[in-house]
Amino acid sequence: MMDCEYTTIPCVEIIIQKGRVGTDQRKRMGCRVGGGIDQNAECNPFCKGDSGIYVTNILEGGPAHKSGLQIGDKVLEINGFDVTMATHEHALKLMSKRDLVQLKISRTDLPRHIYGFQDFQQPVSAPQQQQQVDMAGMYDPQQQYMYSQQPQHF
Repeated sequence: MMDCEYTTIPCVEIIIQKGRVGTDQRKRMGCRVGGGIDQNAECNPFCKGDSGIYVTNILEGGPAHKSGLQIGDKVLEINGFDVTMATHEHALKLMSKRDLVQLKISRTDLPRHIYGFQDFQQPVSAPQQQQQVDMAGMYDPQQQYMYSQQPQHF
């Protein structure tokens, strides 16, 4: 029998009610995601080599921003579906199906002593100011594959 060591990832649930963003009449989350097992994980600006789904952009004042989602958050579940080994397209489809989107996310600054999103009864409160990420130099236009070939707004 083989000894296996399991790692529990600290995570939190964030609930986003889609709304109209700017002049667009469609309901959106106000964010972009990148990654997936079908993308080039070596181009992941948040964790090189990780093929997970990550939040790459947040529209200030949009539904995602108001719910506490942050740039660099790793999406583990969308509406109860595990996306840790999902394609980019599959994750986009899951996010577009409902007006109320439940995400289970992990971020680097979550307390390591808290295990599992059930420890959090309320969604994370909105950040005081939008997290800034310097995207300059993260993407090489000469590279054959970008982190996500077709970024989508949600």
